Amino acid sequence: MKRYLALSILLISASGLYAQAVSTAEVTSNSNYTRMSSVYVTGAVDENIDDSDEVKGSAYLYPNYRLGAILQNDKVVAQNIAIKYNVYNDLFKGKVNIGTPEDEAHQIIKSKEFKVRIGDQLFMLGNDNTYYQVIYAGDKASLLKKHSKTYYERIQATTSLTRTSPARYKDKSVYYMVDADGNYKEFPTSKKKALKLFGEQQGAIKKFIKENKIKLSDDEDLKKLFEYYNSL
Repeated sequence: MKRYLALSILLISASGLYAQAVSTAEVTSNSNYTRMSSVYVTGAVDENIDDSDEVKGSAYLYPNYRLGAILQNDKVVAQNIAIKYNVYNDLFKGKVNIGTPEDEAHQIIKSKEFKVRIGDQLFMLGNDNTYYQVIYAGDKASLLKKHSKTYYERIQATTSLTRTSPARYKDKSVYYMVDADGNYKEFPTSKKKALKLFGEQQGAIKKFIKENKIKLSDDEDLKKLFEYYNSL
């Protein structure tokens, strides 16, 4: 990850992942109508997905819209709007509220100046022009999570000995540890491999993982781990 990503993460950390800003900002539902043109791509959302009833899984992080907020240059510009993250196409789309018709949904502008919050999950755009979920942001090291989806087409059985496989989306997520200089490394779920990333603090980290029964595949456990590491 390049330096910009690290700096962005540090800004997020300094503002407490913007949670307080989002909860206290004086942004009403009515004002969202006037703000949409500045945060949405005009026209229909450019999605290329299989949303048929037969497909297994979903192209989205969550199958239904959830309430969230859009931040522009670290300031809330739209709050309590309905948002969905199309992981397969790596785009966010939103509409004024849950009840707004689907044909009125628009793509959120894909730019580093915009960040998206769904519930308590914050997403930012990296220098590779793809979205990352911020699991923890700290001065020493931060943790990001990259969501991805792979689509497999339907396979029709050709003989009585083979089976038909429906089309499906397969989920995958990868964690990345990012230092203050913007260098990033894939953070493995293997404890032995993960400990090597903590350098001279391996002993303390190993003890913390054992005493707190930390699972390296659990977001909340990893938040605790990185909070502890940043306190050392």
